[in-house]
Amino acid sequence: MISLINMSPLVLIIISLLRIGFLSETEDAWSNRFEKTIRQTLYKMNRFRILRKENIEAVKDSSEHFIAKYLDLDYFVVGNLEGVESDIKVYPDITDTLHGGYRRIAVAEIYYEIKIYERTRKEPEWRRFVGLAELEYGDIEDAEENAFKDIVFKIRDYLKRYFVLRGQVVEKEKRYLRIDLGRSDGIRPGMTFLTRGKKGGGYFKIIEVDDSSKGYIFKGVDRIREGDEIRECPHGVHFIYLTLGYTRYRAEVNDTIRYPYGVFSSMKIGRRFQFCFDGGLGFGHIFFPSIGFSFTPLFYLGENFASGPTLGGEMLFAFQRWESDNGGEVLGDTSGIAIGFGLVGTVGATIRYDYSRFHINLEGYYPLSYKIDDWNHSRTENGEGRWERVPDRYLMHPHFQIKDLIIRLGLGYNFEIY
Repeated sequence: MISLINMSPLVLIIISLLRIGFLSETEDAWSNRFEKTIRQTLYKMNRFRILRKENIEAVKDSSEHFIAKYLDLDYFVVGNLEGVESDIKVYPDITDTLHGGYRRIAVAEIYYEIKIYERTRKEPEWRRFVGLAELEYGDIEDAEENAFKDIVFKIRDYLKRYFVLRGQVVEKEKRYLRIDLGRSDGIRPGMTFLTRGKKGGGYFKIIEVDDSSKGYIFKGVDRIREGDEIRECPHGVHFIYLTLGYTRYRAEVNDTIRYPYGVFSSMKIGRRFQFCFDGGLGFGHIFFPSIGFSFTPLFYLGENFASGPTLGGEMLFAFQRWESDNGGEVLGDTSGIAIGFGLVGTVGATIRYDYSRFHINLEGYYPLSYKIDDWNHSRTENGEGRWERVPDRYLMHPHFQIKDLIIRLGLGYNFEIY
């Protein structure tokens, strides 16, 4: 099957290579599905028009180079389905007591190649894609479908990155700019672009489209100049902030106020709305590691200073040593590590300042938690492990609770993924 795809100024053809000998209906169907995927991916870029395949019937058996020259193409795309392999794997040494019989898995692999000829470049190489899928107690058809979805995701990503739009900044005023690409080039409101120039780079989003396009700069306004080159970010821009720092607590230990300290690390995802995953280690009278999650809507003053409220929660694991010396009563003359567990809800605020690729972050949280006064230890009895509560009289600190304000000060590095 041959199909033409036309755009201005680029023209592409997608061809599934003909095979010598018999082409099975199944493989032919898979090949057609891949062609449809490629056509739809390019069509959604809003910069192509599809021609009828009968327009190239006269040259369909010719070489790729002849077709490209005959039709005066800038680009020429050839697709080739290498094959589809699927089967049921049975593991006779692994018995499935739940479903009965031996463990079985439906596996599938699909191999597809794409070659893109470009007028101004040398002979291209094949770009190979592999789709893999495994399903326990599934059908071969389901495994093949999952492998197809896997490889389609890879092909779409490849095409979007290969055919990204490029242009220039032609005008800039404060946080707004105009570029030399418009509706006829496939520009749509909401598209994100990256700029590169002598002063560095920045990011902007398209807000108006006509013969040219207007964009709003949301990062790097001081670094963008007229004449800077621009590049489309087909998947948008994703911001990641990695932070390491020092934290200070106020805790109640046995009805006495203490001031333990700690270290923490966090990963924040997003720019205006940040989702944070963090982990920390607390030291003092009790060792207490923690893991948590929080959400922060940020409000920017300029583009480097941001602040906002924070809502989150922490899972707290507390450890301390216990010792029994009562001559055999309850735990006997033994010792070990007692473990306590607590949930800490937090409300607070975040302030962040960015300097180039780095940032400084200050956070304050008020904890809403319950007291940890249930301590347990693990023991083995008759070959089986079990948890047992440690009486308060064997503990040095039977009661522990985070109270009042938690302060975090951190330094970190900024990543942008596009």
